[in-house]
Amino acid sequence: MDKTSDVIKSLRSPQLIFGLLLTTVIIQAATNSINPIVSLYVRQLMHGRGNYVFIAGVIAALPGIATFLAAARLGAWGDKIGTHKIILLGMYSAIVFFALTAFVQNTWQLGILRFLVGFSDACLFPQVQTMLTKNTPSYATGRIFSWNQSAMYIGNICGPLIGSTISGLTNYNYVFLATAALVVLNLVLFHVNVLKNMQR
Repeated sequence: MDKTSDVIKSLRSPQLIFGLLLTTVIIQAATNSINPIVSLYVRQLMHGRGNYVFIAGVIAALPGIATFLAAARLGAWGDKIGTHKIILLGMYSAIVFFALTAFVQNTWQLGILRFLVGFSDACLFPQVQTMLTKNTPSYATGRIFSWNQSAMYIGNICGPLIGSTISGLTNYNYVFLATAALVVLNLVLFHVNVLKNMQR
């Protein structure tokens, strides 16, 4: 099965698969949108005093630590209650955490919220991969996962561009609000493209 059109025709629900790929793009864009401004935001919160570079590095690492701790357990939970429910949990929580981050007053609050974002991350990208696996024929898995990898890198490109553009036009706080709005968009598209096309 070499042609892309043949792969698409073999899918039980192409809209669901492409909806998941779009979900991946937006997840990665949202996750990476704040990367260009984390250290600058920390410096602003610390008023340029202290070792803000070290603090920024620690804060940047916190989401990864939380994701590492939670991903396996959330995956097992998704097998019991439904992978799509874990994704919805991740999106709802990400909206709240990103929005709250726009209003933090110190690095402790920022660190706590960035750590919590890691838990929402654990609900998202690994679970999207799981849904792709469950809804893709075995003979097309390699092709679909390569598309998902491409979608991930598109998000990796778009996210920092979005974050840096918004911070340049407004201020750092609005980057987090815009990211929360991006996750809201992802939530709406997930409902339209994925949930409505799931087999009941």
